[in-house]
Parts: sequence; C-alpha cells; structure tokens
Amino acid sequence: MADRLRSLIDDRGWGLWAAELKSSCEFIGLVGLHQIREEMPFSPGIELGWRLDKRFWRKGYAAEAASACIKYGLLDLKVDELIAYTAIQNIASIGVMKKIGMSNSGITFNHPLVDSQSILRQHCLYSISASRWHDLQGDV
Repeated sequence: MADRLRSLIDDRGWGLWAAELKSSCEFIGLVGLHQIREEMPFSPGIELGWRLDKRFWRKGYAAEAASACIKYGLLDLKVDELIAYTAIQNIASIGVMKKIGMSNSGITFNHPLVDSQSILRQHCLYSISASRWHDLQGDV
C-alpha cells in the first residue's frame, strides 16, 4: 500500500501522506487528498481523507492535518470543492468534518466497495467549497 501511495504522489505531486507526531516523528496514520474512484456516485472529484491509529483519535490530529490538506487543495491545486465521506455510524469522523468547516450535503449512499450486508455500507457525504473555506478564513 505504501508503494502504491508513493507512486500516486510521485505521479501527481499530492496524495495521502504519512502523518507523524511533531514531537517524536512517530507514524500515526495517513491524511491527504485522493482522486475519487470512478465507481463512486459523485465522481469525479478530490476526496479529503484520513485514517489514524486508534491510539491517536480524539487528540485533534485528524482535524489539524485535514485542515492543512484543505488549504493545499483549494489554494495550491485550485480545486473548487473537496469532499469527504464516512459510514453514517462514524460519529468521530463526522465530528472532524464539521470541525474543519465541511457541510453535510444531505446525500447518503451505499459504498460500492463495502459488502452489501455490512452495517458500515451506508455512508454520508460532506463537502467544502473554496468560497466557503475563504469565508471561514475571514472569521479567524
């Protein structure tokens, strides 16, 4: 997986990056941007994603890194919108999405790569537009 992610970064200049603690350089997970898969109902686009080791949940790391990725995506890559999605039961990730200024699109969907019998199949979609992000920066 690391080789595949590195290859995507080498090809595009961006992707899902390794996240580490500033104090110790300990690897804590992945955070970054990813091209939305074609089989997703809202493709094409750019996804903001994160996956941290459980030991590092609820410490603000996901929100801090995801916020930096939003800034990079909207300012440097000049995309108009970033999206994020998660299983509707994943209250923690939904909380991160809200904390970083993303809005619930009201769209739910069955993730095509999750088993049809899984309770994690139904997902919700959040997004942040460049204009919304700029508006939020004015409030800081």
